[in-house]
Amino acid sequence: MKLTDVLRQRRINEFDTAAKNLSGELWEILSRINPDIKCAAREIRIRISQPIQIYTGDESFFVLKSSQCVSTAEKADKLIDKALLQSVVQSLASYSLHTHQNELTNGFISTVGGGRAGIGACAVYENGAVKSVKDITSVCLRVSREFHGCADRILEKLSSTSGGMLIAGEPGCGKTTILREVCRKLADGKNGSVVLLDERMEIASLSSGKFVHDVGACCDVLSGYKKSDGIHQAVRTLSPSFVICDEIGAKEDADALKEFVNTGVRMIASVHAGDRDELFRRESVVRMLSTGAFSCVAVLYRKNVRGKMGQVKEFINTENLKLLPGGGYKCSVL
Repeated sequence: MKLTDVLRQRRINEFDTAAKNLSGELWEILSRINPDIKCAAREIRIRISQPIQIYTGDESFFVLKSSQCVSTAEKADKLIDKALLQSVVQSLASYSLHTHQNELTNGFISTVGGGRAGIGACAVYENGAVKSVKDITSVCLRVSREFHGCADRILEKLSSTSGGMLIAGEPGCGKTTILREVCRKLADGKNGSVVLLDERMEIASLSSGKFVHDVGACCDVLSGYKKSDGIHQAVRTLSPSFVICDEIGAKEDADALKEFVNTGVRMIASVHAGDRDELFRRESVVRMLSTGAFSCVAVLYRKNVRGKMGQVKEFINTENLKLLPGGGYKCSVL
């Protein structure tokens, strides 16, 4: 589908906002790449002793020092040495790594402009828990985007159900983008108040005291809270009609959902699972569904299905789920 001039420029700006978080040397190179690649990019990947990779969801491009892009890594310049990677990490952290220590132990850095950079590194353990990381060897910088209208089908289904909704998909298929749009549409003043639990600060994306992304006029954002803590805080103090959060699934999340269920508040959350089989093999999902917090599951297409980024493959009615002997579920499709 051909982009309008306005939308095309927005896509380019979103890429540039992410790329500017890298070191000045890499930004100079990336600023000049083909605008069509900028429009399509989902991730910028930096690995020590390897070329810069730009991933679109359908294909990868590798960047030359001249800013030209090629389709195979063997033909690209290996621009990233240890010193340059260290410069990239310092730049991502706005030259204040100590303020990002908690994020680093969880494998990421939240960036200026509302992005998130995943980190490949060596873990340092203390008393059985990750205390810090060292020897960073790679960075995966997500290009944070808004797609107005991408959640229309999910919102339509939500309006016909009385409970919450769980959105399932593999990493990179568009779950966060959909949640951002769900939040924006629900928080329009016609549906009560919405609380967004933005633990990794990439949905609303708090940056320099303001939100990068539009999440609606009637949305209260709890940034940086663990989801289990945020759920309790939202219900106790903010009186929402909906609570929205990304990447739910820890044991403490399921425990919080048990207390959340009978509050009259509806939960919309996402979970990692590539398809329905993977979904119902996850013990954490079984625990969460057993709480009754979700009346419907939306399963997204895998990201490698061209043209289906963020699109719903099927809806599953959780009222028709039947627990099978030995664990797992048998389910019906809406």
